[in-house]
Amino acid sequence: MKMFFLALLLIINTQVFAKDWGGEQEANVDRLILDFSIDKENKFHPDIYLPFSLSDELSAAISYHTTADYEKEKIENIADSENNIEIKYSTLNIYPVLWKFEGDVLGLDIGVIDIDKQESGFGKVSGQTINFISDLTIQAIKPSLFYRFNQLKDKDNGVLYSLSVSPFSQLSVSQSTVFSGDVNASGSADGNTDSSFSMRAEVDGRHQFSSGLQTYYDFQYEYLPMEYTLDILDSNGLFTNESFDVVEHIFKASYKIKLNMNLFYGLSPVVGISYEKTNGEERNAGDSYSYERYLLVFGIER
Repeated sequence: MKMFFLALLLIINTQVFAKDWGGEQEANVDRLILDFSIDKENKFHPDIYLPFSLSDELSAAISYHTTADYEKEKIENIADSENNIEIKYSTLNIYPVLWKFEGDVLGLDIGVIDIDKQESGFGKVSGQTINFISDLTIQAIKPSLFYRFNQLKDKDNGVLYSLSVSPFSQLSVSQSTVFSGDVNASGSADGNTDSSFSMRAEVDGRHQFSSGLQTYYDFQYEYLPMEYTLDILDSNGLFTNESFDVVEHIFKASYKIKLNMNLFYGLSPVVGISYEKTNGEERNAGDSYSYERYLLVFGIER
């Protein structure tokens, strides 16, 4: 929500945003996006993209996106059990310098991904009840080289192809786990590690129908490896260190319609739908997981 109000304040200063880079078509390559999505728990998530013009050939941008997954399941091999999971993702991308040449763009992309996984529940084994609460937070900082290939026919039609490639990621991990009931124990782990190559690819398309109806579609794929160590309760009731080698494949797709209404500063309302899916694998143990979400999208764009 803070990002939303910041964006509104910046809009007022119209000198900051989207100066003409040589014509109306190029001035609208980077859309100003102030959107929100609603998940199945009726929680709101911002999806913001703020472009800044620095000169005729140089620009910068900031994007911010959040989402969440909610799962309720049984603990594996325990019939009388419950495990409630909430995973919050937030992604901040800072493009400090973007250089435009012949319509394409080359620059830097500093990505900060925050993952907060909260679990709570219970399990009954051999007449004993064990309650648990666990909180795992991971922050990945990824410096990337960014390239965008411009295939727009005009400002309202065509496709932009983007690729961000990062040679490494800096991970900060914090974990806290508490067991209560017939077993009382707690464990925690904090540390910093490095992960290997990651990347994000995106297709950003737009199409205007003969009726004048403007539409936008977006497809995104992210490859995110993460290696870290946590404290895990073993069969003897003791916490021991265990290494995790996780790879997530994150897919996103959206389709939005811009309404023919000029609200202010050239901004118009948009409505649409979004689909997101995360496929993960813990390669040391051979375990896998998958989360998917459908969201309603609304907001204002230029």
